[in-house]
Amino acid sequence: MGNVTKRASPTIQTAAAAPAAVPYVRILVWLLATRVIVAMMAGFSSMVLEPGYHMGNASNLWQAFMRWDTGWFMSVVQQGYFFDPGRASNIPFMPLFPGLVWIFSLGRIIDPHVAGVLISNAALFYGCVSIWRITHRRWKSVDTADLSVILVLVSPVSFFLSIFYSEGLFLCAVAACLDEAERERWAYAGLWGMAAALTRNAGFLLVLPLLVYFLAPWSKPRQWRNLAWLFLPVLGSALFTLYLWAKFGDPQIYTKAQLFWSRQLAWPWFAFQDGYHNNFISLFYRVYFRGAALLALGMLALAAALRVRLAWVPLMIVWPLLYTSTTLLDSLPRYLATVVPYYPIAAAALTRWPVFRYPLLLWSAMMLMLSVALFVNGYWFV
Repeated sequence: MGNVTKRASPTIQTAAAAPAAVPYVRILVWLLATRVIVAMMAGFSSMVLEPGYHMGNASNLWQAFMRWDTGWFMSVVQQGYFFDPGRASNIPFMPLFPGLVWIFSLGRIIDPHVAGVLISNAALFYGCVSIWRITHRRWKSVDTADLSVILVLVSPVSFFLSIFYSEGLFLCAVAACLDEAERERWAYAGLWGMAAALTRNAGFLLVLPLLVYFLAPWSKPRQWRNLAWLFLPVLGSALFTLYLWAKFGDPQIYTKAQLFWSRQLAWPWFAFQDGYHNNFISLFYRVYFRGAALLALGMLALAAALRVRLAWVPLMIVWPLLYTSTTLLDSLPRYLATVVPYYPIAAAALTRWPVFRYPLLLWSAMMLMLSVALFVNGYWFV
């Protein structure tokens, strides 16, 4: 506890600091163990719960995990992007994850679902490695760094990081981007940021922490020619927009496609007051989704108390604001699960105030169990 309090400092450490040995094997064991537990929880829940309204045709546990956005990503893998003015299209599903699935399935010779799950879990592993490095570099505590990884793996919606969704890849790209920026390897940081932007539309905002890493403190020496690398996340988003423009002949096609998913920019409080779904769903879901938004506010308060890296703060502000400014809160828990700074901050807080460690881990594991049960049994949980 004392180590975190004593060594917490706003000073940004550079790559000159001696790196700690990353416990790759330990992280891999934790990842595999938690994924096995998630599968066991899913299997047990299917024996005690009645199938929900959205169960569909799932006849086994594997198929039960392949629902919701999985089908839309698969449509990109199988037929590329399409747009029909009269119905929902797959344009909002960014290209890097389905592109990697197509490549690693050898053009769908191998089952793309298997390839996608393997990609997600490989990305989750490297994302955990990067988060371990980020946490240890900031607080110089192996215990705190280990705890940050455990928090990733037992977070209430961490199963999304391991299934045929892009969350695992996005978490990996964001964490690696921040890690490389702290090591002042700007080309790698920019390329990882570009990968994030091609995985989720909010990824282009990684340009903000990259600029903070590069410019702060102002007195440090820097090579200005590296500044161009920091804008690769914006370039990634621009390239996808140009591709869609060339394919469909409309520079606004992405925005138009989002309208069919009932997502459009609005003031953040609109989603809480009279968003499309948010006042017509059960009390449980309203509490769950709005609670995620309150958690984002709480993490900002913790960031101030722990004096975290300045570069983390922009992501903790702009991403929650963006995610709550699209009239829907439905997917907010899994979107916020990829805000990488949350994990080092939570780990440092639990190291500083250890009385909360096991109660919070127990609560998180119970929420994970509940979330998995809702998802695999066809209840509304996207």
